[in-house]
Amino acid sequence: MCRALKPTSRIVIFDLGASPKFWELESPIWGLLRVLQKFGFKVDHIYAYEKTDGNLREPVEQVYNRVPRHLHAAFHWIHTAVSTEEGHPLNPFTILEEEYRPDDLVFFKMDIGPSHHEEVLAQQLLNSTRLQSLVDHFYWEHKVHVHELSRHWGGQMTGSVKDSLELFAQLREKGVMAHYWV
Repeated sequence: MCRALKPTSRIVIFDLGASPKFWELESPIWGLLRVLQKFGFKVDHIYAYEKTDGNLREPVEQVYNRVPRHLHAAFHWIHTAVSTEEGHPLNPFTILEEEYRPDDLVFFKMDIGPSHHEEVLAQQLLNSTRLQSLVDHFYWEHKVHVHELSRHWGGQMTGSVKDSLELFAQLREKGVMAHYWV
C-alpha cells in the first residue's frame, strides 16, 4: 500500500469532490475506510473538499452528523472550491507538500468540476517528483468521452479512455498507483 510505511507514518485521504452524502454506507469512500479498518489502519486525516451552493451551515451539519464519531478528529470539511494555482492554500497539493512525508500513506481521490481543473491537478502530479513521492494511490473520475456516462458528465467530457489509460500508466511508471474512480 505504501512504499515506506513506518510506525510513525500517517494515513491521509484527500477527497476532492466529497459530497455531503459521501458518508452513506454504499459510498466508495466507505469501502476504502472499511478495508483500512479491516487491516488495523487508523486514518489520521481526511481532507474533504466540496463546494456546494446554498447555506454554509446546513451542509456542514449534515456532513458531521453522518461522519462516525471515531473519525471526527481526523475529518476536515473544506467547504470551498479547490484552487489549481500551485502554492495556493486551497490547492490540496500545497497542504500535502507542506505537511506530509514520503513515508505517510496518502490516498488522493479527485472528482470535481469543471474537468479543466481536474486536468491541471493531474498534470501537476504527473510533472512533480515531489508530489509523486507523497501520493501512493490516485483515484480520478476522469470525465472522458464514454457513451454510457455521457448523461452524467454531459459537457464536461474531454479526451478519451486511451488518454486516461496513458496518464495512469505514466503515473504508475513514476510509482503512483493510479485508478479510475466512478
